[in-house]
Amino acid sequence: MPPHLDSRKTARAARVAEPSFVGSNTMIAWGCTPQRRVIGSGVFYSPAAGGDAPYELVETRRWLAMGFVRVLPIGSAGVHVECQRTGTVYDTEVLEALTDAEVCELMATAIRAAVAAIAIADDVVSDEERRAAIAVVGEFVEGYDGGDFECDLEDVGIVPLEELLAALSTALNTHGRERLLTCAATVMAASGPASERTVKETYAVGRALGMSDAHIDGVILRAESLS
Repeated sequence: MPPHLDSRKTARAARVAEPSFVGSNTMIAWGCTPQRRVIGSGVFYSPAAGGDAPYELVETRRWLAMGFVRVLPIGSAGVHVECQRTGTVYDTEVLEALTDAEVCELMATAIRAAVAAIAIADDVVSDEERRAAIAVVGEFVEGYDGGDFECDLEDVGIVPLEELLAALSTALNTHGRERLLTCAATVMAASGPASERTVKETYAVGRALGMSDAHIDGVILRAESLS
């Protein structure tokens, strides 16, 4: 081979084999980084706080990052609830529970409907039943009077009493269910021995609250002893 061709081949091979050190000190770090985003807020019943508390509904998304720069979203890591009072994190199912405020409102509405239904069960409302109804409902509804009671009597059969009681059967503890039934039983016993229809309506209230007949018996006996 001619010497000048051999030297060109050798030089070309040297250029190919020669390592390049340009940019050798540059390192690009790739990785995943989370991003927190608030997608909702409100008030919920916080088990950790033992009552109603503000919350934030938070979505965490994963991003592909180059260095400190987020480049591409690669999916959601999930949604959770953060209690703003205690910092406790919950699954979103916690929002299905009624708040204390909702339970109080629901209980007041249910007591009004139950008391009216029991008072009118035998088609006659005595003065004693009227006074008892106004007194027991007045413990839950400020300013409740005879005019309000007349309105409740007109709404019997319209207000969905069974649905209200069914919702309260899981929201109230035993004491709460007993208290509601006691209000109903107090009206039942207000004017002496109750009619069969009045007693039947009172038992219907207790059963809708998830109480056994034996439990209902005990509550009614206690209410009758105090009347």
